[in-house]
Amino acid sequence: MNSQSMLQMQQARAQGQPAALQSQPAASQSQPAAAQGQSVSAPSQAAALQSQPAASQSQPAAEPDRPTTIPQRVGLGYDVHAFAAVEDNRKLILGGVHIPYERGLLAHSDADVLVHAIMDALLGAAREGDIGAHFPDSDPAYKDADSLMLLENVRRLLHEKGWQILDIDSVIIAQAPRLSPYRDLMRAHIAETLGIDTSQVGVKATTTEYLGFEGRGEGIAAQAVVMLGRR
Repeated sequence: MNSQSMLQMQQARAQGQPAALQSQPAASQSQPAAAQGQSVSAPSQAAALQSQPAASQSQPAAEPDRPTTIPQRVGLGYDVHAFAAVEDNRKLILGGVHIPYERGLLAHSDADVLVHAIMDALLGAAREGDIGAHFPDSDPAYKDADSLMLLENVRRLLHEKGWQILDIDSVIIAQAPRLSPYRDLMRAHIAETLGIDTSQVGVKATTTEYLGFEGRGEGIAAQAVVMLGRR
């Protein structure tokens, strides 16, 4: 082979290399198309994410918290005292009223069974215990104490706790003496002590038709129900 033939062959090879190099960009250009194919799935993912809030919105809303403060409360009170002996010379006090009778009731204080029942009802409605916790019969300070004064202490406690007295109803259970002539005076004393109107205090009296300890004349009982409201 002469030098001219060799030169022609080299030129031919040199001309073939660009063609091979030019084919490479075509392959690389196909890669963006593949990348674009991957991006097609992105909108579908976004659509799936958008559908999730709709599912969560379908859940029922939580119930609002119920108020913990009760605007009104009811209290029930009961008390009983036995009659003292005649020779003890104790006065019979009911609702702050001295009732003429041969025997009074036996207790550490003045034994006003009606006022004690009302006090217990008021303390119970306010969830403040009972009269035994506030005025123990072991405390000499309450020896022969006026129960209306103790009732005044209960009123102050209720006021401090944010309660007002809406209504009181009560009943005295005794075979004797006859109490109906004194009921209105009892109501007036109780209402004045509590700072409420007489119309907010009910006092009734009944017998047991000679049944039970009351019917046998051994003592007197009283019950009371009260309603308190938030001030």
